[in-house]
Amino acid sequence: MVWRALENFFGPMLTMWLAFHLFSVFVSKRRLPISIPADASYWGQPIVFWLLIVLQFPLLAAIAPSTQLIDATGHVWSSSDLFQSMALVSLFTMIFTACLAWLILARQRELIKHR
Repeated sequence: MVWRALENFFGPMLTMWLAFHLFSVFVSKRRLPISIPADASYWGQPIVFWLLIVLQFPLLAAIAPSTQLIDATGHVWSSSDLFQSMALVSLFTMIFTACLAWLILARQRELIKHR
């Protein structure tokens, strides 16, 4: 049982790592200079998008009707409980990350202003 859960976790993680690793090898072999825009509007867009992704979980918890879900072992789950737990996890992980990125972006803007 535990091994199956680890397979379900490490399989996608290994796939993502392999894809990112192959992409980084590809980019490192290119001899083109890579310029990264320094303006805040460029870096603010992913932060706003990240925050918009977070909104779906509390909205689903508030809007979706509560239904009973039965897994393969016969255990009954409430869909509202699942949506509420997703909302809490997104609140404490994704919003924290977005706020941290926003603070770093604001600090970088202040450093550029004072130069």
